[in-house]
Amino acid sequence: MARKNDDDTGLPNDEQAPLVNDPYAVMQALADAIGGLGKRQDDNDLKQQELMSTLAAALARVADANIKGSEQIAQEMRRTNRPSNETVPLRSVYNQRGVLLDDYQKPPLKCIMFIPWIAEWESQTREEVELLNLLEPGSYTVTFNDDEQFVMTVKVEYALDGVTMSRLLMNSDKAFTQENKNRTLPMRVMLREIISQIPGKEAALAAVLTEKEEAAMIAVGKLIVSK
Repeated sequence: MARKNDDDTGLPNDEQAPLVNDPYAVMQALADAIGGLGKRQDDNDLKQQELMSTLAAALARVADANIKGSEQIAQEMRRTNRPSNETVPLRSVYNQRGVLLDDYQKPPLKCIMFIPWIAEWESQTREEVELLNLLEPGSYTVTFNDDEQFVMTVKVEYALDGVTMSRLLMNSDKAFTQENKNRTLPMRVMLREIISQIPGKEAALAAVLTEKEEAAMIAVGKLIVSK
């Protein structure tokens, strides 16, 4: 005996439920139902409207299933290509605290700087950026790692207002040579030595945390970091 159908889609009761979760089954059912339309002559307008409503609902389920499937594929592709967080905290060895909205942020460089290579904000640590921003024009005594001293000069160009720095050049004829490049101390150490010789910068210099101090304070929860 043929099984009774619930509606005019031509599908028995026990085959209709899985269609919600199987877009291919839904599409097959649509094809069968549409094919059935061509074989039957139904003069009942109400019945015809019910059939079209059923087909419209089925089409909506197919579209919804396809959209969700595409979204899931896109998410998996993003996870494969970039397994990091969707919201990038921008924490790194150059910026231990990352990006914060209501607290401290790694400041920008106050002008274009050559030290003597161009100083790129992304490649300078937070400590180095803060120290570079304290530089003033002048000649300073700096020490090699073997305690020999040399002169470092800082030259500055100003904007039209005569106050705002537009370009800074820090250089030494002795330090940045092929024969002496391995004798120079880390940039942060040289900068602290230079700034300690600038009158009026004592408090500002003392306020600049070292990278080790910052890492220690982050570890004990005394500094907020971006998540």
